[in-house]
Amino acid sequence: MNTTQPAPTSNSYEKTLRELRKGAAITELSEKLAALLQAVRDTGRPGQLVHKIVVSPASAGDVLTLTFKDKVDTKLPERPLPATIFYLNDDNTVQRTDPRQKEFEISEVPAPQAPPQTAERVA
Repeated sequence: MNTTQPAPTSNSYEKTLRELRKGAAITELSEKLAALLQAVRDTGRPGQLVHKIVVSPASAGDVLTLTFKDKVDTKLPERPLPATIFYLNDDNTVQRTDPRQKEFEISEVPAPQAPPQTAERVA
């Protein structure tokens, strides 16, 4: 098994990344990765970080001078919002209580009164 690392070339991704936008691309990637990791931890759901680089000739006919434009996009996971249950009534309007369910009348039951205490006789 070969464990040696290949020598960096002048076209290495790492070198190019350090120079994109005078290093601002690395800063942006680091900040967005940190936000993504926190969102994944908070939600338990997957997220995504995409770094796109578009390389174009700087001018028509000059393929030796290039422009690099990059964009960092994240798709942060979100917590699912809870659903709310509504019931449709005969008037085709919705309400929070089930119109088919009969009302259950609840009334307060008074607490039972304790029998009066009698004094004990000491002999």
